[in-house]
Amino acid sequence: MRPASGIGKLAWLGMMAFPALAQPCRTPLGIPCYTIQLETSLRQIFKPARRNISHFTESAIVAVRRDGSFVRFSQGQHLSVFLRGSTDTGPVSTLYLAPLDRVVSIDHWRHTAAFHPPRTWQDRPWRRSTDGDSECASGIRHFGADFKRVGGAWVAGIPVVRWTRKIAQDGDQDVYLAPSLDCYPLKTYATIRNRWLIPIYTESVGAVWVKLGEPDPALFALPASSKR
Repeated sequence: MRPASGIGKLAWLGMMAFPALAQPCRTPLGIPCYTIQLETSLRQIFKPARRNISHFTESAIVAVRRDGSFVRFSQGQHLSVFLRGSTDTGPVSTLYLAPLDRVVSIDHWRHTAAFHPPRTWQDRPWRRSTDGDSECASGIRHFGADFKRVGGAWVAGIPVVRWTRKIAQDGDQDVYLAPSLDCYPLKTYATIRNRWLIPIYTESVGAVWVKLGEPDPALFALPASSKR
């Protein structure tokens, strides 16, 4: 049925011309479509006096598309000060193809792909929060039951809710969840200190940018030689 009023007709014509505006991109589970670039830094000090320090960095892109498929593309580097060397990891992708209900592990260096059925519940898409959870009180439960809400912030242009807790000896952990992205963690930070209050372990993960809507199809492309 077409609307009778002039404003109603304009709105109806707009929805017909731009269906993406009328129907936001979401998966069958209700997860919004997005593409996020994340940067990770993990530093661990085993023996400070001997400069035995390990540092891992990683750049990753995670994306979810309308049919429920998702992908995580990553490339990292592990540096050991004690061994005076570094090791590159990746580039690799872990891909879930919803139409096939298959998980694909892709080695972009070797241009190979290995298919296998989902083996754990995390291999398939899953809701991180309940509908209407504007503070991500249900989403934070996936990280632990002892977090406390300490306010809000913005990460990569997206409003987030900050949750924090104490961990280990003189350590703490912060998690910033985005209610508009099914409470996806756009930033996490954790640090553990020794008895002299020296940080011996720090881990930081943060979103550099966030793009809403259907992801680039190239992120889901398979090597030409792959077999299902």
